[in-house]
Amino acid sequence: MKKIDLNELRHIQVNILDDIDAYCRKNGIHYFIAYGTLIGAVRHKGFIPWDDDIDIAMPRPDYDQFIREYKSDKFRVVSLLNDKNYPFPYAKVEDTATLLNENQDLKYMMGVNVDIFALDGLPDDAEDAEKHCRKIDRLRFLLRIKQIKLSKSRGFVKNAAHYLGKLMLSFISQRCLVKKIMKAQLKYPYEKSQYVADLNFGLSDRRMPRESFYPGIEMDFEGRKVMAPSCYDEWQRKIFGDYMQLPPIEERVSCHTFTAFYK
Repeated sequence: MKKIDLNELRHIQVNILDDIDAYCRKNGIHYFIAYGTLIGAVRHKGFIPWDDDIDIAMPRPDYDQFIREYKSDKFRVVSLLNDKNYPFPYAKVEDTATLLNENQDLKYMMGVNVDIFALDGLPDDAEDAEKHCRKIDRLRFLLRIKQIKLSKSRGFVKNAAHYLGKLMLSFISQRCLVKKIMKAQLKYPYEKSQYVADLNFGLSDRRMPRESFYPGIEMDFEGRKVMAPSCYDEWQRKIFGDYMQLPPIEERVSCHTFTAFYK
C-alpha cells in the first residue's frame, strides 16, 4: 500500500468536507466547522499549519438525518447507528479508498475521515448540567482505557496501570460503553433544551445557548466557503481561551498518531 503524506491527507479531508457541505446545503442540514478546523478558518483561512484533521458539529436532529440519508459514491458515513462494530460515540465520514493505521486498541478499520459530533441538549440549571456532563465524562474515561494501546514509550508503570484498567474492564465491551454514552447524550432532547453542547468532550463550561449557533455564517477554509456557527468566537473562547494567540513553538504539533495509506 502507498503511504499518504500530509498534503495528500489534507486534500482527501477537504474533498470529504466539500461533499458534506454540498449535501447539507442541498438537503437543508445544518453543520458547523468546529475546534481546530474553526480556529484554522478564523486564524489561517485554512488548516492550522500543524493540524491534520477536520472537525464538524451538527445539531442532533441534523446529525441523525445526515447519518440516515447521506449517500456518496466515494465516501461513507459510519456510526454505531448504522454499523454495530463502530467504536466511537460520534460519527465519521471516511474515504473508502484509504486506510488508517491508528495508535489505538481497535479492531475496526476505517479510512481517512472527517469527524462529525452531535450537539445535544443540557438541563437549564448549571449544576444539573455539570452533573450530567460528569456522568458522560466518566463513561468516556472508561472507553479511553479500553481503547488505549500499550506502548513501550510510556514506560512500565503507565503500561501496568493501563493493563490493570483493561483487565478490570474486560467484562464490558467497547460497544456497550459507546451505547451507554450515546444513551446519556440523548437524555435531554435538543429541540426542548435552552442550552446545548458537544457531549463528547469537556464539561458544562462549554455549553452554549442553542439559538446562538444559528443561522450560521460562511467562512473561508482552504479556498472554499464553509459554514461556521454564529457564536463562533464565544464558543471557541469557552473551549480554548484566547485562541487567536499562537501556542508556544513546542506545542505546535499534531495531537493525533496515525498513518494513512491508499488501498
